Amino acid sequence: MTSKGFTLTELLVVVIIIATLAAFAMPAYQRAVLKSRYHTLIPVAQGIHKGEEVFYAMNRHYTNNLNSLPISTNVEEGTTVVADHVKGYVRVSQAGLNNSYVMYQSKGVCPAQTFCEAKEDDDRAIWLCANALGGIEVDGCATQSGYIAYSLSGGDVVFNGPIEEPHEPVHYEDDKTGTTDEPLTLEEGDTCTTSVTNGCQYVDASGEDTTCTALSGNQGCANSAFDDRAICIAGDVDAAGTPKAGCQYNTFTNGAQCIVNENSGTQAKDTACGGDDKGGRVDTTPNGDHSAQYYGAECINDSTSSFGCGRSWYQEGSTCTSSTKGGCGNSVFDASRCIARGNNACDKSTFRNGSVCEAWASGTCPKSTETTYDSTSYCTGKNNNTSFSYCPSGLPAEAGDDATRKTWRACTTQEKTAAQAAGFSTSGLTCAG
Repeated sequence: MTSKGFTLTELLVVVIIIATLAAFAMPAYQRAVLKSRYHTLIPVAQGIHKGEEVFYAMNRHYTNNLNSLPISTNVEEGTTVVADHVKGYVRVSQAGLNNSYVMYQSKGVCPAQTFCEAKEDDDRAIWLCANALGGIEVDGCATQSGYIAYSLSGGDVVFNGPIEEPHEPVHYEDDKTGTTDEPLTLEEGDTCTTSVTNGCQYVDASGEDTTCTALSGNQGCANSAFDDRAICIAGDVDAAGTPKAGCQYNTFTNGAQCIVNENSGTQAKDTACGGDDKGGRVDTTPNGDHSAQYYGAECINDSTSSFGCGRSWYQEGSTCTSSTKGGCGNSVFDASRCIARGNNACDKSTFRNGSVCEAWASGTCPKSTETTYDSTSYCTGKNNNTSFSYCPSGLPAEAGDDATRKTWRACTTQEKTAAQAAGFSTSGLTCAG
């Protein structure tokens, strides 16, 4: 019995079939690999994007120094990260890949948008953005020359390019038309100034150069919402020299500011940019009607009032900057910061979820049964000196685990002498234990 082998024709047919299958399968395989490599860029960009927003809330600008962000920025070899702090975006790319993943920050040129960028002469790169990911081509948002930007955000794409019909700013004076149901709306560049009681109340303000100013009178610019870098200013005492409360009971979000100018009141009822004594201490008696709310926003107390920014909730990277007379007390700091410049500036406050009390002088970040820090929050000295600080003895200091966190104690005579020689006041000074 003899065995019969394959004929040359049969072998050629098999080769042709294999080649045909490979011709169809290889592009599909290459595209699958392309998608897989591209998706590794996304979590890197998302982490840095979140870190930039926290950095902005604390510093009022983005950064191109990734080491400054409150996150780990370790990336795989061959991966490139670009953080543009001017145009406000994060771009992640990989060697040998003609696509990039781009996330614009909330204050970027193309705010809160995500993009797939493709090199314009690479058909596979364009296929990935336009077909595989369903991106929509957008002019004006590409971050690289020779690339096309495809929006992955869905819906209408916002591009902060030239405005064809600019809004004509409007100024309101002592306006009382705002109500809970129909607030007085201030668009970008609009202003409202009041010197009367209850003037410019129930304001809905957003955008740069949007300002509400309460010069005097009770509750001017109160019960309002300020968003996207809008500003509320609580003004001076009235003509009779009586301190009045402005910008009370408001909500401040996304980089909005509340600024307390000179106000000599010393009672909670005269709080500007904060709450009042009717709500009590906000973490024990929370009452939204009697406190101010800050979300990624800032209160700056430049007055002599002890309650300028007090009785408030500070959340999502907000900051309260006190005057030399105090001004941030009776508040909750949740992932936020108190820059304490005055005596007892942050007394009776709660610090939690990584919050910081930054002590600029003695008594600014008090330690008492009414001022509490959770295990993630801490006190730090103005000059970040490794040996001396205005943090009271016994408080946790500097971020880190229990093994690296410092505990403040009373300084020895020798340490006080060294601190004084270094330019520190010894009043209220403590040393690292």
